[in-house]
Amino acid sequence: MDVTPAQNPPRARGNAVPIQQWLTGIRERPLIHRAIVVAPESLAAVRDLGGWIFDITAAGWQVAVVTPDVDHQISLRILGASALDLKQALHKGILTLEADHLTVATELYSREEKLRDTVVRSLRRGDSVTTLWGSDLPSELNGSATVQPYQPSSAALAFKTAAIHAAGYPDETSTTTETMWSPHKRALQTVPARTHS
Repeated sequence: MDVTPAQNPPRARGNAVPIQQWLTGIRERPLIHRAIVVAPESLAAVRDLGGWIFDITAAGWQVAVVTPDVDHQISLRILGASALDLKQALHKGILTLEADHLTVATELYSREEKLRDTVVRSLRRGDSVTTLWGSDLPSELNGSATVQPYQPSSAALAFKTAAIHAAGYPDETSTTTETMWSPHKRALQTVPARTHS
């Protein structure tokens, strides 16, 4: 697939990029591929998916890490990613961010009902790749998801290490293979549906 290099959106000073800037970017540059990484904290995204984030931004994708913290902005910029505030994203609706790839941390999937609903809706719509990442796959999806290991490029591993160091964690361990899970459509039958809007 031919991917046009992305131009980075304007950044808010010392803070996450406002959701409105991301939405404006969608309207102004609709053909750019976008990925949304929903993380419990920025460092977790850097540590667990930093190589993948770097590689796809290098291929021209626009990547936003959606997180409740806005720390480690330098680390995300090293990887070519922006940060969006989780509370704002949930308020607007994460699917309105129009990601071609949505990946949600299992920790938040298990804890946040809105995120579970978002994953289920995204899988049902089928118009974007939807994956989970993190330490433990939720029990409701055990046996109903395909493991997707990713081997980052050498450059990605170097930038990932630099990003971890920039966050102030020089001794933080990072794996050379990163893992996501792709839930099967049949897994939707085991996920409780919301009864309220």
